[in-house]
Amino acid sequence: MQQMLDEIAPWMPEKPFTELLRRLNASYTNRLPQMWELVWLYALGSVLPVEHEHPLPNGKPDVWFSVTDEERVVPVVADITTLSDATLHKANPFEQLSDAVHEQARKAGMQGGGFHISVSHREAGASGAGKVQLQIPTGPEFERLVKRHIKPFARRVAAEPTDPHKLEVDEVGARFVVEYKGPSQYSGGSCRSYDNVLSLKNNALFNRLNDKTRQLRGAPEGAIRMLVVCDGDCALLSHPSSLEGFNAQQVAEHFLRGSQTIDLVLLVTVVEESVSAFGRRSHRYMSCELVAAPPGRRPAHMNAGVVAAVRRVLDDAVMKLPEPLMMPNNALRRNLDSEWSASMEGGYEQRGDRIKVSARAVLELLAGAMTYERFADVHGWTEDRSDLLRSCLASGQLFRKVRIEHLGPGQDDDWLVFEFGPPDPAISTFRMP
Repeated sequence: MQQMLDEIAPWMPEKPFTELLRRLNASYTNRLPQMWELVWLYALGSVLPVEHEHPLPNGKPDVWFSVTDEERVVPVVADITTLSDATLHKANPFEQLSDAVHEQARKAGMQGGGFHISVSHREAGASGAGKVQLQIPTGPEFERLVKRHIKPFARRVAAEPTDPHKLEVDEVGARFVVEYKGPSQYSGGSCRSYDNVLSLKNNALFNRLNDKTRQLRGAPEGAIRMLVVCDGDCALLSHPSSLEGFNAQQVAEHFLRGSQTIDLVLLVTVVEESVSAFGRRSHRYMSCELVAAPPGRRPAHMNAGVVAAVRRVLDDAVMKLPEPLMMPNNALRRNLDSEWSASMEGGYEQRGDRIKVSARAVLELLAGAMTYERFADVHGWTEDRSDLLRSCLASGQLFRKVRIEHLGPGQDDDWLVFEFGPPDPAISTFRMP
């Protein structure tokens, strides 16, 4: 990301660039929208001249560039947006309910799991709304439910942890069952999927496209108006097909059939492929699907040649991007936990007289940001005989060589490799040759 910032800084205006930096550096916030914006500014800027936030009557779209159709130069005005299911999760707090059950169990003195949660639902589809609503309250009513039902239940389970227990809640806005079948390190749950799109109009993607209509309406005559919709942990984008409901392409096509403002929609997500019978991960790549209205419903200036020219630019731009490091849902969690990073802290390798540990962990140790007790604990070195560094010291071995094993510019840490020599009489007893 820093390399991308270095590349776009020369042509991006100072004020929006500074604002982008500020939002990227904001701790404990969802920075995926800014990350996706940076990705596409860098990618497009790598293949052609790009103008950022060119003012229009109703706003400042993120990107302005031009494509060539035969001898005709066609401007493309695009805005980059990120879509998530945060509103759906907030309205259907299944994960919050599960966390509350385990939190109350821990407070009651239990460890591990053993719980299974089953939640009922109601479907608001009779009027065409096409939504699933889990029977779990939200807000203050959720907190009152925890105190009224879950907390006493957890105490009963903790008092008799070897016996099965069952909690059934059936009241206005709340209908679920929590079962405890005995000590176990695992827990589970089941509920009706609430992130399937059951209506072509009543969904997050259609609403976002509709909201962006006004911003792109003032584009010059003959310009292609495009919306780049990126996956910020949205099931509609990350699951291209579903056994139930509609997919993102169907929703976008339905919107474009009736739109006189937006011409193209680019659907962007990350795909993770795995190989082997053991599910070992292989690689991740960007998936970009360009959606246009059917030929008979397109404006006159958007012929097949123009669409093909835009697609070529987008294909070339994506080729400039590195492999994504994680899926959007995991990236969102890491954004909200600013203490997390892809450090190898706690990892190590020993081969003979060579020990390999995290370079960042050693730096924190030397700088006093981490005590040696904490350093040993994260590596699992709980006793002197298992503490590799103290063991070498006790054996009278000094450093013979220290080197950095670099993992590449896209990684958040490097390995620091220590090689120890034979016992040295400077810190050990004299020995028989």
